[in-house]
Amino acid sequence: MSDASLMGHWFSASDTGQGIIERCQRANTRYGPFASTHEALGVCSEEWDELRQAIHENDIKAIKHEALDLAAALIRLHDGLEKGSAMAERSRK
Repeated sequence: MSDASLMGHWFSASDTGQGIIERCQRANTRYGPFASTHEALGVCSEEWDELRQAIHENDIKAIKHEALDLAAALIRLHDGLEKGSAMAERSRK
């Protein structure tokens, strides 16, 4: 089994990976893909601010929750920039 395949297996089998996958699916179902990199930046910035607040409050449960929310938003940004996607075309210089 290749390293990439092992990583994919870990990601889909772990609680962390499953949490990120579920968040990505929920967001894609509710909101659809990001319209632009600027929209993605706004969402990621908001999630970052929520994570920072949870850290300042030393709320471990909230920190874990917000870390997964931020990871999911960043993965959605990454995946939304696939070659030929509408967002990639709109975001190109």
